[in-house]
Amino acid sequence: MISISIAKTLIFFIGFILSSCTIVNTAHVMIGEKRSPIDISEVKLYTTPPPKYIEIAILNVDSGHDFRTAQGLMNTSIERLKLDAASMGANGVILKNVGDKTSGAYGVISSPIVPGAPAIVSMSSHNYKTVSGTAIYVAQ
Repeated sequence: MISISIAKTLIFFIGFILSSCTIVNTAHVMIGEKRSPIDISEVKLYTTPPPKYIEIAILNVDSGHDFRTAQGLMNTSIERLKLDAASMGANGVILKNVGDKTSGAYGVISSPIVPGAPAIVSMSSHNYKTVSGTAIYVAQ
């Protein structure tokens, strides 16, 4: 049998670990030829297309977390977008959509630690920052 203090400690650490994880979802569609990977620092973001470029892929990234700031999530999304582009040899990304997304609500029912205490029901939704763009190669 687990003592109450050990159970409380386990619940604390499980909650701490879960709350420190940022959820990052990525997807891409290849529309051109993949090139040799480059360093992420070489990837430039564009809001309008440069004069001449070659399209490589369409990229989508979502970053979500209950306890991070909107700016922190946006930074994570942009860095992952650039990382994915660099892995395909793209030295640029034309940003298409930058915005917010909310996932559906969920419930968690946990057993009470103290006998006779009521169960806990928690309802929440995850907020995501989403970024999409076209990975491109611009001849230097």
